[in-house]
Amino acid sequence: MFGQKENFLTALAIGIFVALFLIIFQPFSITESQDALRILKTAGFGLVSFLVLLFFYFIIPKIFKNFFLEKNYTLGKDLIASVVLILMIGLANGVYAQFILHEEALVSIGVMIWQTFLVGIFPLTFLSLIQYNQQLRSNIQASKEIQIPDKSDTIDCMKHQTLVIPGQSSQEALNFGNIVYIESDGNYIYINSIDDNKNTKSIHRATLKSIEQTNAFDNLFRCHRSFIINLDQILDVSGNAQGLKLSVRNCSEQIPVSKKYIPAFKEHFYQK
Repeated sequence: MFGQKENFLTALAIGIFVALFLIIFQPFSITESQDALRILKTAGFGLVSFLVLLFFYFIIPKIFKNFFLEKNYTLGKDLIASVVLILMIGLANGVYAQFILHEEALVSIGVMIWQTFLVGIFPLTFLSLIQYNQQLRSNIQASKEIQIPDKSDTIDCMKHQTLVIPGQSSQEALNFGNIVYIESDGNYIYINSIDDNKNTKSIHRATLKSIEQTNAFDNLFRCHRSFIINLDQILDVSGNAQGLKLSVRNCSEQIPVSKKYIPAFKEHFYQK
């Protein structure tokens, strides 16, 4: 998925393309009349496509959050989403054709879905492949531009500082130098720390936003909507289609850096 502005413009461009394509080429004998009202109604397929795309881009991801999480993005899921989108557009256009155009050839909604599938599957698949390759190349290049310095001395110094965790009735504090990353889960956070060279996790009732507001460490970095990373604990950076992946000390799990936070992440290390 792109950003909200890009998604809106994409939906608008596709809607306009569909309307012009149907008016000019008249595929599947969709209209044989040159009546102005008839042509306008035919162009309505573009409006229907635009509205379905808006629903798919802005509403569906809120309903199926896990499927559309950026860290879970794969080319396969993108292709599945494209097929579902085509089916939704076909269904909506079938209903529109049946009740607005009253075309005998288009009475069957199943026929409209099939025709939409035939027209849309190849360009959408092509666009998915292009988007995937662009993201992959961009993120791999970004990972190569980032050089992680040795922060062993810095970590030792930071062990004398504390991370304050806002609580409902009290405040807890942890040695900041021991913290590797913080992960959110609703109104709770999991703090992954290193204690005597062992990885430990603790759960606290707080949010990432409250942690950011309460603590002003330069190396406490929000890298994802669900993660805050201690930049001094990073060992290596790699790139994939989802964004960047961070390898950290004493932890097999890789921490994601989403597209939104990559520029600030790069800037931090350039300043060093």
